Amino acid sequence: MLVILNSDILYSQTLLTTLTPPIHRLIDACSTQGHPVAIPETAKLEFDRKQSELVDNAKNELEGAYATLTRFEINYEQQPPEDVITTPDLIALITNTGAVAEIVEPTIEDYREAHRRASLHLVPHPPGETKSDEMRDLVIWMVALRLARESDGALLVSRDVVHTHSRGDVEAYEAGLTRVRTVDDALEFLDVQTPAGQLFRQLMEPAWPLLAGEGLPITATPAVRSVARPVFEQGLDGLASASCTLKVTTQTGGILQCLAEVEISAAQQQVTLRNIVADGGPYPLAMSVQTDPVLGPTAESEEHLSQLRQILGDGT
Repeated sequence: MLVILNSDILYSQTLLTTLTPPIHRLIDACSTQGHPVAIPETAKLEFDRKQSELVDNAKNELEGAYATLTRFEINYEQQPPEDVITTPDLIALITNTGAVAEIVEPTIEDYREAHRRASLHLVPHPPGETKSDEMRDLVIWMVALRLARESDGALLVSRDVVHTHSRGDVEAYEAGLTRVRTVDDALEFLDVQTPAGQLFRQLMEPAWPLLAGEGLPITATPAVRSVARPVFEQGLDGLASASCTLKVTTQTGGILQCLAEVEISAAQQQVTLRNIVADGGPYPLAMSVQTDPVLGPTAESEEHLSQLRQILGDGT
């Protein structure tokens, strides 16, 4: 999956010679799992602007240190500040870890649509809110949507309200763009990109709108943050049941955690959530909904099951 990084995630108050530890962990995960990294040019320019300010400050500090050493007649080898202090190359910092990364320029269509939405305060901008960098945020939004469509899905890591507001839920879902606010959220999301995680998300898809209608504080298409300890049971005619500890986003951007259980028959599947924990509770001890069965005896489902057997060490 393509991972898109916003400037607020890359931001640092210090001049960088290596990636910050959180970003390094994320880039290592991308490198290990084969997820390419994309930096919208707008985000790269914001990163460069801040780092250039820090470069100027560092050069001034070095010049001041030289002046102090000279004042006290201390011998030293002076090197021109511009030779030893330079603006970091973001792409080089990322690719040095072994990850694949590129800067993505906005198209003229991206600019035009961002300009239209900024002028009219359209989705995904929150209603009634304005800020000076709204146009930049919308350019990044348009780039992220386009990349998600072109890549058959993408993950945008951004804390910006324009990128994370619920007004963008439908458009992001239709484009295949998943949004997370922090590096930790991104790492959790990447951890569930396994056959087990993919299968469980597939089972849950038709249940989310029904659960939201029953009062669960989620959207009809919540982002799955974590699928932990998944268990699948095979019946005579296919998958019979599945369970896991599940984390999904709430309507307010928080996290809802629960035990999810799916019972599957030829006619229907029953989804039950237990031990529901989220801000704004309490919630019922259990919530259940019934949907049409998601998995039939298809080649795709058999491939999922085959992959799961390999994970579980069962080659039969």
